[in-house]
Amino acid sequence: MAVRTGNRKYGVGSKGRWRGPDEQGQVLVWVLVLLPLLLLMAALLIEGGLMYRTYRLAQMAADAAAHAAAQELDVALYLRTGRVALTPNAATVARNIAATNTRGQVTCGVPQVWANRVELICQADLHPVVLSGGPTVHVRVRGRARPAWGATGENE
Repeated sequence: MAVRTGNRKYGVGSKGRWRGPDEQGQVLVWVLVLLPLLLLMAALLIEGGLMYRTYRLAQMAADAAAHAAAQELDVALYLRTGRVALTPNAATVARNIAATNTRGQVTCGVPQVWANRVELICQADLHPVVLSGGPTVHVRVRGRARPAWGATGENE
């Protein structure tokens, strides 16, 4: 339904209200204003998801490396003295496991062993992908595992 008054034409909009000539094109302005904000929010959401995925990958690698190091116990020493200690190969095994699980994105330190746990600290560098040129975030993760107890004979 349109009403003509003089040389101006007024019509009914999609919501059933009258729309004058001064209201045309406002949606375009809102789209031009909000589109960059929506794109920025989408980029931040994607970037945050990728960084969280890298963080979880680093945490899983640190945990796996700590568990692998915890299984590298010196059984002969344990049988002789009852003391828990890692073999000299444990640090190499932990580094190899961490590097294999993260494809080189995480660097791990030397595993530490105490009487009741093995601990390994790794660092991941989270690089922005979508928002290129952003700062690199350095995250430290800690993997912990408990050594096997109760070895009383060979191959246990």
